[in-house]
Amino acid sequence: MAETPDQTRREIEETRLRIAKAAGELEERLEETTNWRKVVGRYPLESFAIALGVGFVLGTGLLFRLPGRLRTTGRAVSAGAGALNWVRPIITPVITSVITNYMRRRSQ
Repeated sequence: MAETPDQTRREIEETRLRIAKAAGELEERLEETTNWRKVVGRYPLESFAIALGVGFVLGTGLLFRLPGRLRTTGRAVSAGAGALNWVRPIITPVITSVITNYMRRRSQ
C-alpha cells in the first residue's frame, strides 16, 4: 500500500525527533562521564587510589630518568630502586583491583 506524501513527511518528522532526542541523551551521558568532578565525587576512594598510583608511577619513572648531574647521589638512587622493588608487588594488584572495580561500576 502506497503512503501519501503527508504520511511520509510525518514519519520523517517523527524519526527526526527520535534522533534529536537520542543525540541529546547521548550528549548528556557524555558530559556526565567526562566531568571529572562528578566522577571523583561518585568514586572518591577509587579516584584517590588511581591518582596515587599514577603519581607513584610518574614520580619513580621521572626520578630514574633524570640526568646523572641532577641526581643527588648514587646511593639515593639505589635506595629508591630498592624501595621500588618491594613496593611494586604490593601496589600493582591494589591499583589493578581499584581500576577494574571502577570500570565494572562505570559500565553498569
